[in-house]
This record gives sequence, structure tokens and C-alpha cells, in this order.
Amino acid sequence: MPASSDQSSSGRMPDVRPSEGRLSNRRRTSILITCCLSIFIAMVDSTGVNLALPSISREMGASTSQLQWVIDAYLLVLASLMLLSGSMADRLGRRRIFSLGLLLFGLGSALCSVATGPAMLIATRALQAIGGSMLNPVAMAIITNTYPDARRRARAIGVWGAVVGIGMATGPLLGGLLGILVMATLSFAIITGGEQGFDHIQVLASAAIGALALAAFILVERHTAEPLLDLRYFRSVPFSAATVVAVLLFMAFSGFMFVATLYLQDDLGKSPLHAGLLTMPIALGNALLAPVSGRIVGRRGPGPSMVAGAVALAVGGVMLTLLGPSTPLWYFVLAGFFVGGANGVTNSAITSTAVSGMPAARSGVAASIASTGRQVGQSLGVAILGASLNTGLTSHAAFTDAARPGWFMIIGLALAIGALGVISGSSRARDSEARMTGTFS
Repeated sequence: MPASSDQSSSGRMPDVRPSEGRLSNRRRTSILITCCLSIFIAMVDSTGVNLALPSISREMGASTSQLQWVIDAYLLVLASLMLLSGSMADRLGRRRIFSLGLLLFGLGSALCSVATGPAMLIATRALQAIGGSMLNPVAMAIITNTYPDARRRARAIGVWGAVVGIGMATGPLLGGLLGILVMATLSFAIITGGEQGFDHIQVLASAAIGALALAAFILVERHTAEPLLDLRYFRSVPFSAATVVAVLLFMAFSGFMFVATLYLQDDLGKSPLHAGLLTMPIALGNALLAPVSGRIVGRRGPGPSMVAGAVALAVGGVMLTLLGPSTPLWYFVLAGFFVGGANGVTNSAITSTAVSGMPAARSGVAASIASTGRQVGQSLGVAILGASLNTGLTSHAAFTDAARPGWFMIIGLALAIGALGVISGSSRARDSEARMTGTFS
């Protein structure tokens, strides 16, 4: 975008959204395509490594817990830094932070390709995530300010949500450090607990440190003049519901992808290419329904999309609980289609709710909160469902039996998403959003 429409002379973003006639439709489309391509690359990397997990295990001698860290090293850093990146973009300029993110992500990717062991791979995945944290929320803020009209913005977000889904299937400093500590210790406790038992001293100590860090984070954010996360945002019931739904949805989706990859390659013996083809219907369900969801959100609000996504996720979860050693592949593929469709239907509603009620000057942070919720959910999903699977396999249960508790968790997550969708559409919830928006106007 031209500097005059992207930044002021001081490098800061303007505090108002561009007028409807300020950008041509062609210019808006090119901006949307650029943002979507960058997010596609980042989101592919967040889950695409799933298909390589069995190969990493064989060629690098990685344990199950190390495989979980290969996934979660990326997701934890991504989730921890998104709020800081969104805040920096609002202050220093979105294009500047976006470009830096692309540079760091490319460097991390190059180093990943030459990793010689699990430790190096985990470290370079973390470097990738530093760059990735500057792409997702910043791109969303750019899209939000490029499309000031609510309906056109919802449709653009629907396209963005489809790209995210396809990619997945195929004091600020102190506040940022405390976010990192909370999520790292929580994930460590879950992953280590699944391997060594949840009464292990390391697990208990990690959980305690995480709880103290969370309390400190809330205390710091409430009393600092420039908070990384303004807790007043959560006075809006729809915004709070959308943030929680983001966590729950991506817990289900990423946990499913982690376990499903191991099921296809380790249990059924499929090659990485064959396994990738079998997961394509997940991307198809996402890609088909995300744009439709964007239109529904623009006309009727986010509640109906959240409820529909919850129903699809519950159907997929129920089907997965019935998997057995002799279940035909088409059955698993169909269950995956429902899980992917749930992601596509719900994701647009999450983003639209997060950014639509915020002033333009705060759209970067608002978008980054929703994105952080997604990454936290991904990290927890891999940790929790992976730990559940590892516990079952340790007791020498058949793979489908070991995975079943995780599938029941997905059903529970679907029920919670549906309930939050209903709550977010209530008149009381809309009133709370109006009051919160007035606070920042």
C-alpha cells in the first residue's frame, strides 16, 4: 500500500479507517491476496509438519514427547508473541512489522531444512514462529482497515478464513514474557504428565509456576499504563466468547490433526503422501464452508455460524469414537470432512467478532487476541490429546482404543462452542459489546 494510506509520516498507523472510496477494488483485492498468501505459508507450517512426524521419529530418533515439542515449539512462540506483534504494528506501522515477519519466517524455514536432530529442529521452529507471529494479526488488521464496510469486510474475512483452513490442513515486554511463561509451563506439564504421570514433581512444579505467572500477568496488565492486553476488552461478551471459542475450536482441530497423522502413518502404515491425500477432505470442508460462513456472519452475526460449526464438530467427534481396527478409510475421511467443515464455519465468526467492535487504532491488538486464542488452542490440543494418546499407548492399548478419550474430548469441546455461540448472540451480549465499544471511542 502507498505510504500515505498505510502510515503517517512518523511511522505510526492512522487512528481512523480509510474511507470507502480511498482504495480501488483492484487495490483492495491485491492487498487481500498478499495477506492471504503470507498467512497460507505460515499456517501450512503450523500444521503441515504433522505429516513428517513419523519420518522425524525414524530419522532423528525423536520420542513422542519430542514430536509434540516439534509442533508446540512453533505454536507456543506464535501464541506468546502475537499480542506484542499486534501492539507493535499499531504503534510502528503494519507494513513494517509485516515485512520483518516475512524475513524472519524465511530465515527460520531455511534453518529448519538443515536441522540435524530434534533439538535443532525445535529451536529453528521457534525462530520461524517469531516471524509468523508478525504475519497473522498484522494481516488481519490490514484487511480490516482495507474493507471498512461491514458486509464486504465479513466476506473478505471469510476468504481469509478459508486460506487459513487450507494452510492448516495442507509494560508490553514484561507482559509478553509472562505470556510465554504461562503457556510454556502449562504445555510442559501436560506433555510431561502424559509421559511420566501427572503426580511427577516436574509436572506439579511446572503447573505451579504457570499459575503464578498467570496471576502476575493479570496483575501487571491491570496496573500498567500501556498494557499488552487491555483486560477491558473482555467486558464485551461476544468478544470474550469469540476468544474462548478460538481456543476450544483449535484445541479440537490441532489435536485431531496430530492424532490423525499418527493413526494414518503409524497405525495404518500409509506413506506421507498417501496420508496427505487422505487429509485433503479436511481442507475441502474448510475451504467450501468458510466463505459461506463469512456471508452469514455479515448478515446475521456470528452466533449461527458458531452453533453450526459446533454441530459439525460434534458429528465428526462422534464418528471418530466409533473408529476400530477394521474401520474402512472412507469413514475416517468423512469424519475428517466434518471436523474441517466445523473449522471453516466457525473461524470467520471468531475473527469478525474480534475486530468488528473495536476502533481502528486497536484493530491490530484485537485481531492478535483472536489469533493468540487460536495458537493457544493449537498448542493445548497437541499437548492434551497427544498426552492422552501417549498414556493409552504406554498401557499397550490398540491405537484406536488409545485415541478414543481424545475423540470424546472433541465432543465436549463442540458442546462448549455451541453454548458460547448461543450466548454471544443474545441481546445482553450485544449490549455489553456496545458498552465496551463506547469505552474506547
